[in-house]
Amino acid sequence: LSVEVFISATAEVTDAGRYDDILEDHWGYDQELVHHFPRPIPSDAQNVRFSFLPSFLQGGAHVQLRYSLPPDAISAVYNRFSKEKTMSFHGGDMTAHMNMPEGMPTTCFYTSDSGDHEFPDDFEIMIFDKVLKEEDRPEGFYWNHGRSHGIAISKTRNEVVYWAEAW
Repeated sequence: LSVEVFISATAEVTDAGRYDDILEDHWGYDQELVHHFPRPIPSDAQNVRFSFLPSFLQGGAHVQLRYSLPPDAISAVYNRFSKEKTMSFHGGDMTAHMNMPEGMPTTCFYTSDSGDHEFPDDFEIMIFDKVLKEEDRPEGFYWNHGRSHGIAISKTRNEVVYWAEAW
């Protein structure tokens, strides 16, 4: 029984039907990280993909929602959030973004159809977190109980990916 409890407590959830409950139950303590997520998922959203991994012991948590919209709706989302971003990258994943000069933690493409966790180059990954210059960062700043949130948008694919991570 304890193995079953462990597996269910640490398993990735991909059922988008649980989206609202997960945001409330697992991220309710930190609404700043998920305030930008849509509630509810828009009725015109298509090809919805969802990924939630709860934190366990020292392991981090993530939540990610991906879907496609008509081009005009994607443009509206892009215009809204491009004003809120503090930094952005094109393509890649968290490790690549962290290792760039003046890099920042972002996310991996957990909702990818291919299982590849790197965003293709046509995605702009926008970060909403405060950007610190390299000389102002304490040692281990991003890796010890860090967090990040933002969106990734591809105008080519008409897709948006909302994300938040805490570790």
